[in-house]
Amino acid sequence: MVSLQTQIKRYSALIYVVAVSGVLLISDYAVRTIVIQYVNTRLQHDAESLAAHLQWNRSEGSWALDAGAMATIYDRVFSGHYYAVFDADRMLRSRSWWDYSPPLEPVTVGSARQMTRTGPNDQQWLVHAEGIQLRDRALTVWVAEDITPVMASLNRFRGVVLFTLALSLLFLLWLQQRLLRHVFARLEPIRDQLQRMRLGQETPAWHRQMPTEVAPLLAEIERLLAQLAQRVSRSRHALGNLAHELKRPLQNLRLNLESPDPVNPEEQIELIDELQHKLERELKRARIVGASSPGRQTRLQQELPPLAEVLQRLYPDCAINLDYPEALILPQDRDDMIELLGNLLDNACRYGARQIELRVTVDPSGYHLEIRDDGPGIPHQQLDALKQRGQRLDEGASGSGLGLAICQDIVDSYQGRLQLRNGPTGGLEVVVDLPLGTAT
Repeated sequence: MVSLQTQIKRYSALIYVVAVSGVLLISDYAVRTIVIQYVNTRLQHDAESLAAHLQWNRSEGSWALDAGAMATIYDRVFSGHYYAVFDADRMLRSRSWWDYSPPLEPVTVGSARQMTRTGPNDQQWLVHAEGIQLRDRALTVWVAEDITPVMASLNRFRGVVLFTLALSLLFLLWLQQRLLRHVFARLEPIRDQLQRMRLGQETPAWHRQMPTEVAPLLAEIERLLAQLAQRVSRSRHALGNLAHELKRPLQNLRLNLESPDPVNPEEQIELIDELQHKLERELKRARIVGASSPGRQTRLQQELPPLAEVLQRLYPDCAINLDYPEALILPQDRDDMIELLGNLLDNACRYGARQIELRVTVDPSGYHLEIRDDGPGIPHQQLDALKQRGQRLDEGASGSGLGLAICQDIVDSYQGRLQLRNGPTGGLEVVVDLPLGTAT
């Protein structure tokens, strides 16, 4: 089982690293670009100043600069600031070159170039070169500056930023760990309350004390627990009723066996047959409902055809017609709906009907389930009595009279309504109305 806390920390750290890395790359590119542009702008200014103070020395036949035209830093050897003015025949360069002679490439008049070069003593030069025309001569003005100190400062800045961000990541992970422990500690009462519910102890409305983010989950847990409690209650009633029904035949059978008079085999066989009928009825109901799966919604397209097929095998003389929207999904629990429809259809098949119709519709008022049959119908004054537990109008048919009472319990649990009435052409009509969204 994967720890939720571990997953949150892992993905948070990953998101932090990815986001910060992107910001770092963009910031580093921006800072480097700004620094380079600043140095290049200064080189352009020096190149313009150099061109403005450049003079032709006729006596010597060479180019010369006015005294003090350029900063003294250009006079110090390997100072990191260099210039040169040259054409095809002559060159004027700063004293900072000393004996170093780098390759110089001429630039055409009216154009400029920016480049990097490697200088003496592992210097890294940023070079600005432009072509000018002076006294009908094409000259190249070449100015360079060593940016090694600037790049070293930039690297130190990068290291400080990375160190700060690493510390920030560790601090955020530590803070996140504390917050997660605090949050999960608030969920600890959920386990305690569930344990109390398992032990049958009274519990308050505990989901109201929880964070709003988990309130829907807790509401669903309460809904499922309530649903299971209703199902357990119905199962207990069904087992109690079955035990009550079996009690009388078993007592009679025992009295016959203990009687000093000769035992009547036919009467014993009748009692055994009665017990067998009751057991087969319960087994048949279990086959109709199928496998239990609490909490599932009712998908009519998946559930109704298999239900009709089971009933067709149990009652081969009956024809069951289904009419429902294929895409309709009832929010009510699948097991409850199958038990409800299974009981209603089983009653219709058992009491003489040959044509049975199940129709399901939905409108703004809710879901409507109608079961019609072509049986003999029921006198109007006896319709309400059928909903009472243990009532049967046909004493000759096998059954306990519990089916409609169970159906009424299921419908009541969803705040619905169950009606019995005789159809206009005979037969019984059972109408079940369920409100929209009544998943208990």
